[in-house]
Amino acid sequence: MQDNIPAVLSIMQFIYDNIMYAELNTKSDYCQVCGFDGEIEIKEDKDGKLVGTGSSITVPAGTDTSEYTVRITAKSDGAVIYRKAEVGGTQIIDTVTPSTDYVKVSLKEKSDGPLSLQLSSTTSSMPVQSCDIAPGSTSCTMHVQNFSNGVYQMSLLKDGKVIDTRKFIK
Repeated sequence: MQDNIPAVLSIMQFIYDNIMYAELNTKSDYCQVCGFDGEIEIKEDKDGKLVGTGSSITVPAGTDTSEYTVRITAKSDGAVIYRKAEVGGTQIIDTVTPSTDYVKVSLKEKSDGPLSLQLSSTTSSMPVQSCDIAPGSTSCTMHVQNFSNGVYQMSLLKDGKVIDTRKFIK
C-alpha cells in the first residue's frame, strides 16, 4: 500500500469514524542512526545464522544472543552498509498457572540449557523460592500453599541473568 496513499487515508478515516481502537502496522526500512532509506535485512546472529528479514526477527527460546548484524541496502543506488543491533525482551515463559497450593510455569519451547526460575513477592526483591529447569524440560511446579494471597513475579534466569519475567496473582 506504499504506492496507494489515498487508500491508506481512506482506511485511517474509516478507523477514525467507526472504530474505538485500531492500529496500522507499517514496515519501517529507515535507519534513524544514519538516515539510510532502503531495504533493511536482519542478517545474522553471533553464529552467522540468518534470523530474519525486513523488520522481523525470530529468536529461539532460551537464547542468550542479543547482538545481530543488520544489512541495510539503499533503494537509490544499492549501496550496502552493515550495523550492529541489539534486541531484547524475548518472551520465553508461555504460561504461569497459579492455584491455591502450587504454581506451574510452562516455557514456549524446551530449554536448550540449564535455566532457573525465581519466585518473588512484588513487595520485596528477595526471591522466596526457586526451581531449576533441566535442559530439554518445558515446565516447573512450585509449592505455594503457605504463601499469602497477593501479586508475585516469576523470573527466568540463564547464567544468573534474568531473561524473562511474568507477574501473577495468587
